[in-house]
Amino acid sequence: MAVSRKPSGFWRFVLGVFFVALGSAFFYLTTLDALLIGQASPSWPTVQARIWHTDVIAGHHRGQVTYTGYVRYGYRVHGKVYASHRITALAISGSSSAASEIVRRYPVDAIVPVYYNPAKPWISVLVPGMSWQLWMVLVFSCFFMGVRVWIIVTGRA
Repeated sequence: MAVSRKPSGFWRFVLGVFFVALGSAFFYLTTLDALLIGQASPSWPTVQARIWHTDVIAGHHRGQVTYTGYVRYGYRVHGKVYASHRITALAISGSSSAASEIVRRYPVDAIVPVYYNPAKPWISVLVPGMSWQLWMVLVFSCFFMGVRVWIIVTGRA
């Protein structure tokens, strides 16, 4: 008969710290930049941008087809031309109709306002602020990080 052993308190702590560090690194590498842009972008200066190219791009995620509205635009800051494809702080994929709506909203050759980071003018968005998707990423990240910390502190595995 096999005996099941729980990891010792030390190893539970080590595993907990490892997963908190891993989660923190993932959050830092994938989400922190979008959060900072979402928070700061409403106060950024604006210039006019010209839409160069739009497209609906199909991709696959977990066996599902997802669609992204792709918008490439150019703008000039202090005489230098910059190009970007960032619409909001967080790039999202979704339905074909949502992606098509983005493409309809930004037709080729349209002149639209772009919000750019004055310290790093190559960073820009067409829609400033925190989207609901970005808020959801933040809420879920904090929740799962909190659960992991609680497990470490209480010694539950």
